[in-house]
Amino acid sequence: MSKVIDWKYAVLEYKGYNGDDLDNLSEFIESYMPDYYGEIIETYGRIHGSPLGIKITKKMVGLSMWQILNWYIHDEYMEQFMSAWNEAEEEE
Repeated sequence: MSKVIDWKYAVLEYKGYNGDDLDNLSEFIESYMPDYYGEIIETYGRIHGSPLGIKITKKMVGLSMWQILNWYIHDEYMEQFMSAWNEAEEEE
């Protein structure tokens, strides 16, 4: 079962280790990525719906389906994290 992430807590956790430095953000987001094929499919479905409508770009040619789904999940997680980051910055 894929986990639902509390992005406000994730921002606090990240800032606790890295302060306002975003250099390690991609690695931090990767720690929230699903590990197993079933979790990847479930997470992608929860975020985007069916993977049948995915547009494959030139950068994705040669990747397996799970890598492409994770690509989209990572992008969405980055957007959600940055949205929570911006909200936290406004509250300070």
